[in-house]
Amino acid sequence: MNTQQRKEIITMISTLEGIMGDIETMKDEEQGKFDNLSDGLQASERGQVIENAAQELESAYSDISSVIDSLNNAIGG
Repeated sequence: MNTQQRKEIITMISTLEGIMGDIETMKDEEQGKFDNLSDGLQASERGQVIENAAQELESAYSDISSVIDSLNNAIGG
């Protein structure tokens, strides 16, 4: 891999890290919404939708983290 490719990957990593931060914020907001619902509302369809959104955002965060690890490994970092 040449220097230009490494620089491009470093830029990609930086962009992905920014996206991860945004996803984490959204996940925390959704989890907070869910946590603030009463037990009855948590069990409702609305509560389940909110909880599922938080879980999916957590999954996306984890997936992007794995991509960043792979990119770092690709450039020898």
